[in-house]
Amino acid sequence: MKISDHISLAEATKSITAQRLGIDNTPDDKTIDRMKLVANHIFEPLRNYFGVPIKIESFYRCETLNKVIGGAVGSQHLIGEAMDIDDDFGEISNRQIFVYIAQYLEFDQLIWEFGNDNSPDWVHASYSTNNRHKLSVAYKKNGYTKYEHFTSLESLYMFLDDLYN
Repeated sequence: MKISDHISLAEATKSITAQRLGIDNTPDDKTIDRMKLVANHIFEPLRNYFGVPIKIESFYRCETLNKVIGGAVGSQHLIGEAMDIDDDFGEISNRQIFVYIAQYLEFDQLIWEFGNDNSPDWVHASYSTNNRHKLSVAYKKNGYTKYEHFTSLESLYMFLDDLYN
């Protein structure tokens, strides 16, 4: 089953951790419908714009899997509204992915996940029927994950420059 032109349901639910631990990571129909929205409003425009394969690091996570990997209790991954994108293929950067989404796409949350001031380690992007257009940076401080929220890319870049330089 395909949830969009370039994403199969198997790819969107794949988890090595779930396979290793025998966790059933199968979404229900309502969740699949939300996953289709994310795929068609976030992933497909990215894929079409850049014209290269883009890796989905994580998409849907059932509650058991989310708990095992230490995901946030209220994570949008649990309801099929979020995906983590990581360009392991090296044809485009995670920064390019982040900037494109921020500038051209509708989104609920867009998080620059860790990394440095040049590029995040991965990009968390979510889409819902009530998008907040929330820009954030996730970073470590004293061993804890912290989040800063921004109203513009410019203020986000200034924060990253101060954080990493």
